[in-house]
Amino acid sequence: MNSVLPFNPQSTGPVLPLPGKKRWQPLRTGVVEIFFYDVEEFWFIDGHIVYRGNNGAGKSKLLALTLPFLFDANLSPFRVEPDGDRTKKMAWNLLMGRHKRRVGYVWVEFGRVDEEGNNQFVTLACGLEAVEDRANVESWFFIIDGSRVGRDCSFITPERAVLRRTQLKDELADKGGHFFDRADDYRRAVDQRLFQLGEERYRILVDTLIQLRHPQLTKTPDETRLSNALTAALPPVAAEMIDTIAEAMSRLEEDRSQLKSYELAHAAIGKFERTYRRYAGARIRTFAREVRAARTKFEEASAEVNKAAAQLASALHESTAAETANITAKRDAEAADELSGTPRRSLHTSKHRAARG
Repeated sequence: MNSVLPFNPQSTGPVLPLPGKKRWQPLRTGVVEIFFYDVEEFWFIDGHIVYRGNNGAGKSKLLALTLPFLFDANLSPFRVEPDGDRTKKMAWNLLMGRHKRRVGYVWVEFGRVDEEGNNQFVTLACGLEAVEDRANVESWFFIIDGSRVGRDCSFITPERAVLRRTQLKDELADKGGHFFDRADDYRRAVDQRLFQLGEERYRILVDTLIQLRHPQLTKTPDETRLSNALTAALPPVAAEMIDTIAEAMSRLEEDRSQLKSYELAHAAIGKFERTYRRYAGARIRTFAREVRAARTKFEEASAEVNKAAAQLASALHESTAAETANITAKRDAEAADELSGTPRRSLHTSKHRAARG
């Protein structure tokens, strides 16, 4: 979602851009009495901004005095100036050889939409005061939480006079202004409010931004130069990590030899497995033939047993039938003898008498 310009007919203040994303994005940036600028404000669109103008109009100066300067809070020329020129003092950006004393401000506003859909705003700013014949520039860094420059607060009076430090503190006393006496405290507050990276990672982020904004770094892409710029932004490797890497490198040859042994063992096991698989297959086939032959014999013997059992059952049935018929015949004969009155002699007695005669 792009930044939008809302229209509120009930608003008495100026129409200002609103955030459209849940992460922090720059909305506006501005300068007050810096370089050739009087009071100027520039708006970002969806977190992006393009400065166009003739040579010497102040495009590079505007970039140098806003971001990453307002992240870094370091007035050293080699940190502020894109080309790292140490002769470009911060005092010249205010006095420019024609002012006796000058107070100025640079600021950038960030915004986001929170989880409840409410708009949140935070402004990073720096005040600068330079006096002729004074080497050092007085600076004060502060954060405005919630209030918006140009609507809720301002760095100038209605008469267009620039507020000094004490006046600005009074102006921001009840409008979310937080002033910091030390640059380290300011940087920690910026990190906590916007990034939450921690002191070391935040420092690396700022160093990387300073390296990447060097002029001509990307005009003619040079991977070596870009690599060197990124390398320069990285922190030195801890001695403990170097010792760990050195120890790992010393064990590398041993690990390589052990890996070779594992590979040879794996090849030997694979060869044995293939040979044993063929042997086991042959043995299984031989054993299977014996099992199949035994099964065939078992099935044949089972068939003969079943056949004999069937014959036995048939013989038993016939024997039972013959015995039943014999008993029936005897009963019929006895009944016939009783009807004729002739006693029936047993076959055994007749045969015995015939033998005696």
